[in-house]
Amino acid sequence: MTTAALVLAALCCLGGAALLDIVSSPRWIPWRTAPYVGLLAAAVLLAAAGFRADLGHGGTLDLGTVLGFGRSHLVADPLAGLFLALSGVITTAISLVFIGWVREPVSVQHRGLGAATALVLASVAVIVLADNAFIFLFGWESLSVGFYLLAGYRREHRDAVRASMLTFGFSKSSGGLLLMAFSLLYAASGSFSLAAWHTTSGAVHDAAYVLAIAGFAIKVGVVPLQVWMPSGYAAAPGPARALMSAVAANVGFYGMWRTLSLLGTPPTWLAVVLMIAAALTALLGIAHAAVQADLQRLIAYSSVENGGLITAGYAIALAGAAAHLADLVAVGLLTSCLQMIAHSFAKSSLFLSSAILEQHAGTSRLDRLRGVGTELPWAGASCTIGALTLAGLPLTVGFVSEWYLLESVMQLFRLRSETLALSIAAAGALIALAIGYAGFTFVRLVSLTILGGRGGRAVVREASEPLSWPTRLGLALPALGCVGVAAVSPWEVRFIGHALAPVVGPRAVSGALQAPWVLQPIYAGFSALSPSWLAVELPILGVVTLVVVALLTRGSFLAVRRVPAWRSAAGDVSGDARYTSFGFANATRHVLANVLVTSSSIVRLASDIPTADSEFTGPDLPAGERSDGAVDEGAVLVALEGAEAPGARYSTDVVEVVEAYLYRPALGPLQRLVARAKRLQSGRLDAYIGYMLIVIVALLAVVVALD
Repeated sequence: MTTAALVLAALCCLGGAALLDIVSSPRWIPWRTAPYVGLLAAAVLLAAAGFRADLGHGGTLDLGTVLGFGRSHLVADPLAGLFLALSGVITTAISLVFIGWVREPVSVQHRGLGAATALVLASVAVIVLADNAFIFLFGWESLSVGFYLLAGYRREHRDAVRASMLTFGFSKSSGGLLLMAFSLLYAASGSFSLAAWHTTSGAVHDAAYVLAIAGFAIKVGVVPLQVWMPSGYAAAPGPARALMSAVAANVGFYGMWRTLSLLGTPPTWLAVVLMIAAALTALLGIAHAAVQADLQRLIAYSSVENGGLITAGYAIALAGAAAHLADLVAVGLLTSCLQMIAHSFAKSSLFLSSAILEQHAGTSRLDRLRGVGTELPWAGASCTIGALTLAGLPLTVGFVSEWYLLESVMQLFRLRSETLALSIAAAGALIALAIGYAGFTFVRLVSLTILGGRGGRAVVREASEPLSWPTRLGLALPALGCVGVAAVSPWEVRFIGHALAPVVGPRAVSGALQAPWVLQPIYAGFSALSPSWLAVELPILGVVTLVVVALLTRGSFLAVRRVPAWRSAAGDVSGDARYTSFGFANATRHVLANVLVTSSSIVRLASDIPTADSEFTGPDLPAGERSDGAVDEGAVLVALEGAEAPGARYSTDVVEVVEAYLYRPALGPLQRLVARAKRLQSGRLDAYIGYMLIVIVALLAVVVALD
C-alpha cells in the first residue's frame, strides 16, 4: 500500500471505531472492546505510513477544493512522518491496554469513550498532515473537543467538570491565537497554503511568529499557560491519559517545528523569552510533581516538566536561527526531538501502568498504593522503567536525551549575542536543577508504589483475574522502547535526521554521528557518548561484579538478615516505621520553598479527631489533604506527650503560583465583565445587526490596511 492509502485506511478505521462505540452496548464485552480494536488497527496503519514518509516514501491525499479555501491536501513529508510514526507506535500500546482495561467490571463502561479517543487520534493525524490553514485549524479545534470529552468523561467525579472546562478554555485560547497568526499570514501571502507563508517578512512575520508560538505553547504547557494540564490529564479515564500526554500533546511541538521551517528567522527576543519560560516550566513542573500525594497528578506535573525540557531544546534552535548558526539550529531540534521521543515512551509507560495499578487498587493515592507494584509485576515493571527513564538514568532513552540537552546548553559560547548567551546560561542552571529533582521525584514514586511493603494505609484490591495478554503486551511495548531505543540511539538519530531535513537540511544532523555507534552534539570534538556500548558494557560489568563478590564472600552477602526497624534511640517509640509520601517529600517543600511558596502550621486536635495511630475515616485522603487536588498539601499527625489533647496536626501547604497570583486575581474582573456582557442577550434585533456591521467594517479596515 502507498503512504496515502495507509493514511486513508487509518482514518476510515478511526471513523468505524467511533461509530461502533456510539451504537454498541457497553454491557457486552465484545462490543465494549470492538472500538479499541479499530483504534489499534488505525495506530498500526499510521505507524507504517509514518515510517514510510520519514524514509522518503511520502504521499499526498488530494482533498480538492471542496472546502472552499483553495486546494488542500494531506501531505506525508518526512517531518510529518516522524510524528505519525511516534503517534502510531505509542497508540498501539495504548489500544492494547484499553482492550484489557475496558473488560474489567470496575472500569468506565459508558458509551462514548472509544469515540473520543478515535477523535483525538484522527485530529492528531489531520494536524500533522495538513498543508492548508483551514485543515490545520479544523484538526486543532477537533482535538480541543476530544480533550474536553476525555477530561470531563468521568462525570461522577466532582473535579471532572472543572478540569474539562479548564482544558477546553485553554484549548480554545490556543486555537484563537493560531487563528490570528494564520489570518496575518494569509493577509500577507494571499494564500491558505502553509508552503506559501515562507515569503512573509516584516512586522507581520514577527507578529505571526509570536502568536503561533504562543498558541502551540498552550498545548505543551509552557509557563504561564500550563495550569490546565495537571487537572486535565488527571481527570481523564485510565489509558486515555497516555493518549493525551504522550501522543496528542506532541502536535504542539510539531507546530513549533513547522513554524520554524516556514517562517525562518525569529525575533531575537522571542528566543530569549521562550528559553527562560521553558526553564521555569521545567523547574516548576518537577517541583510540584515532587510533592504530589496522588500518582496521576504526579505524572501529570511531570508532563509539565518534560514540556519545558523539550521547549528548551527548541528555544536553543530559535537562538541558532536568530544568530544564523545552522549547526546550532540542528543541535536544538535534535535535542528536542530526542527528548520528545523519550517523554512519549516514558509517559505512556507510566500512565498505562498507573491506570492498571489504580484499577486494581481502587485508588491513586501514593500512600494507599504502597507495594501494589509487587502484586502486579507487569504494571510494576513498566512503571519502574518509565520512572527511571524520566529520571534520566543510564540504559534508558531518557539518559541519552538529557545528555544531549545539557550538551546543547553548553554551546552558548558560540553565540555572539550576549543576551542570547546569558539567557541560555540562566536557563541551563534551572534545567540542571530540574533534572536533578526529577531523579528524587521518581525514586519517591518507585520506592512507595512499586517497592514499598504493604501495611499502614495501603489498601490493595486483588485483581479479578491475571492481566490479559493484550494488556501485558501494551505495558511491555513502551517499557521496551525506553531501553531498546537507547541501545540503538544512532539509528534513532538517523531517523530524526530524515525528519528534520526539510527544516535544517539533509546533512545537518549527520554531524551527530561521530562513528557508527558513537554520538556527539553535532559539533565535532566537543564531547562523545555511546549509549549502544553502554547497553552492552554496564550489564556485563554488573554480572562480573556480582560473581566476584559472591566468590569473595562465599555467598553470604545474599543472606537475608531480619531485625526490628530502628525508630529512635529512646524507648517506647511506636508507630509506622516507613515514610509516607508526605514525609518523603517534606524536604523538597522546604528546599524549594521559594518556588512552591511553602507554609507550615500546627493545629492542636480535639479529642474526637483521630491521632497518628488512628485510621482516617474521611474520603480517600490522608488527614489534612484536600480532595480536589488543586493545591498540593499534606499532613502528618504527631503525638504531643503530656498535652491535654491527644495530638496535633502538622500541615504544610504549597501553592501553584501561576494560578494563585496570575489567574485567580484576574477571575473577579473577568466575571464582572461577563455579567455586563450578559445584558446584551436580551437586547433589540436591530442593535445586534448594528454590532455585527461594526465588527465587519472593522475587520475589512484591518485587512485593507495590511494589504
